[in-house]
Parts: sequence; C-alpha cells; structure tokens
Amino acid sequence: MAVQKEARVAHLVDLSGTTRILELEPAEPLDFVGGQYLIVNSGIVLPDGKLAKRAYTILSSDARQERVVMAVRRLDGPGSAWMCTRTVGDQLPFSGPWGKFLADDATPRRTLVLATDTGITAALGLIAGRAFEPQRAHATLVWLVEDGYFLSDAFVGAALCSGVTYRRHPLPRVGHPERLGEAQRIAGSLGGFDRVFLAGDGAVVHPLREQLFPAARVECYFNNPGKKSA
Repeated sequence: MAVQKEARVAHLVDLSGTTRILELEPAEPLDFVGGQYLIVNSGIVLPDGKLAKRAYTILSSDARQERVVMAVRRLDGPGSAWMCTRTVGDQLPFSGPWGKFLADDATPRRTLVLATDTGITAALGLIAGRAFEPQRAHATLVWLVEDGYFLSDAFVGAALCSGVTYRRHPLPRVGHPERLGEAQRIAGSLGGFDRVFLAGDGAVVHPLREQLFPAARVECYFNNPGKKSA
C-alpha cells in the first residue's frame, strides 16, 4: 500500500488559462531521481467510489530535493481542476516518487528523447536528472505536439539543460486520423541513435517503439495499452 505524504505549495505561476507551474516543499526528503513522478490525491470521491488522483512528473533536477517543480495542464477531470485551484500554503497529499523512466547508465552516447503532448514533462525531468548528465552533449529532445498546447518553447528552452538539442514538430490533435502517420514520418527522419526514450500518448509511442525503436524505454501518459488490456 502506498504511503501518503504531504507537500506545501510554496510558489505558483499560471502560464496560461490551462497551464500552471507549482513549486512544492515536501514535508520529508523524497530521494527522487530524474524522470520519476508523484501521484497527487485530491481527496475527491468519484462516482465509482475511487479517489481522483493524477500523476505529475517532477520537472526540477534531483540535485535539489528540498523543493520540487511540477507542471499541470487543466483537463476536464476533477483531479487537474483541483490542482489548478490550489494556493500558496495549501498542503498536497501524494504518494511516491514512482516510475522507471530513468537514465540507465553513465556511458555517453547518442540519445533521443521523444515526447508527445504532456509527455514533455517526463522528458524534461529525465534530462534534468544527474544520471542523465553524461548524455546531454549527445542528446536530442523532440517534442511532437499541436500548436499552442501546454508549455511554450520559451519555457521548455529555459527548463532544458545546456548541451541538449531541442526540436518541436507540430502534430495533429489526439484522435486525428493522420496523427500516428505524421509521428512515424517525423521519427523515421531523425537518424540513428544508440538509446531512445519515448513519453506521452501510448497510441503513438508504443507503435513507434514497435516499428522504429524496439529497445526504447517508454512512459505512457494516456492511451496506455497495458492498462486497457488489464
């Protein structure tokens, strides 16, 4: 059973009407590593009796453990709506850190980190981690996303560690019939890499792994085929 912890909201920035940055002070050290996430418990009971919980990747570097930064995109669900109404001083119940979207060793090599949609937070958290540092000079971050969605290029550029090449490519919206084909076309044009990380829409990143990057490490944010089959 997951142990519930708490963090205080120390700082807030509303980037837009749908995107918010939260800086949290955990009540105890998290010992997280780059690429991991927290599951925030809103306390809201859903119609099926379950609690509304949402997972958020830690954007900030694991070199600093006393505060952590997360980005929230307001969706239709009660969990993200609750997160977007928090104020400085509020306590957030959560569990974690969780996740295995982690740098695997310290060998410098050509590394591709490809994210769709909100999966950019997993990409940024991974790259910010101390274990990923040997890869940064040889790493390329590619974000496939529809224009005007979630975080700006300016925010991503400011959050990105030096040495990493960054490219953003427009991608049709979720559910669009040309979305996967366009993602495959872009990914297929990127060239060769020794290590690949994929994060975001499971309906995109899983086919990319199957067809182009069989050894890739994957983090699904939605459309997770594993959960659908469970």
